[in-house]
Amino acid sequence: MEMSKCQLCIFEFGSSESNISNNITCRIYEDKLRKLHYLLEKKHILGNILGFGESREFQKRVGGPHLHRVYCTDIPATPENVENLIWAHIPPEPPANDKSVWANFLRKVRELLPKHQFHDCGSHCRNNRGNCKKGFPKPFSKFTILHANKPAEYKRPRPEDGGETLEIKRGRITVKYDNSRVVAYNPFILVMFHCHHNLEFAYGQSDNLKYALKYPFKGNSFSYVRSAVDGRINVDEPAQYAKMIYRSPTEAFSRVMGYKYAFLSHTVIGLKIHLPGNQKLHAHTRDTPIFSGDVL
Repeated sequence: MEMSKCQLCIFEFGSSESNISNNITCRIYEDKLRKLHYLLEKKHILGNILGFGESREFQKRVGGPHLHRVYCTDIPATPENVENLIWAHIPPEPPANDKSVWANFLRKVRELLPKHQFHDCGSHCRNNRGNCKKGFPKPFSKFTILHANKPAEYKRPRPEDGGETLEIKRGRITVKYDNSRVVAYNPFILVMFHCHHNLEFAYGQSDNLKYALKYPFKGNSFSYVRSAVDGRINVDEPAQYAKMIYRSPTEAFSRVMGYKYAFLSHTVIGLKIHLPGNQKLHAHTRDTPIFSGDVL
């Protein structure tokens, strides 16, 4: 059985409780994040990065850290390039006698997909109408299609068109997954880091890019907290409530360690159109008496 780095560290320190090992989780996550930055910015695995912005978040239910990152590359925006970098399908199984590097790579991808990249719709992701908030199952598509004003449709062939399926045991039940349940990913990142990730192509000028930029810069979560004392009379009710920032144990540890929460590759400076005192004023001759001598 393959053990993750977290499991190995927890086993070594003699702790089996995930909430006790938040420091180990954060340290390993930071190590993987530095490796990812090196591969993206130095090795250019997704092209030459022209600029990026990122922020770190922590899940409320378990406190796990994750990263939102938006970046611009020099790769031309063509369906062929997007299809090579972003996969949303199960790769075909190589022949048993094929021992090439590519065949072993595809076998590893097929092994990791059920662990990290399949979306199971449950009560946590359904709205009042019973539909998945993430849009699963995704529509099938024979090719990758780029749209001007909405997210791209990635290659997701139907089983009838040669698309692969995988049967996975979930407890006592065997579930059959097809390409409509695959979260878009990069195969190299999946094999390198053995973790869940979602790689999307932001294309367009309106809602698509606005949605992509929303997550890295939306800030912390807030909660209203009420404090009460038993037996107190004539309480100032508004004063009992306070607006607090919610922080999980992993976020608290990351703050103590000084890990970066947000980062921009470029410094943004607001430039004024006119320099002070050099603004031009245009007025009609009939309005000239209105302006004072200081202005004119």
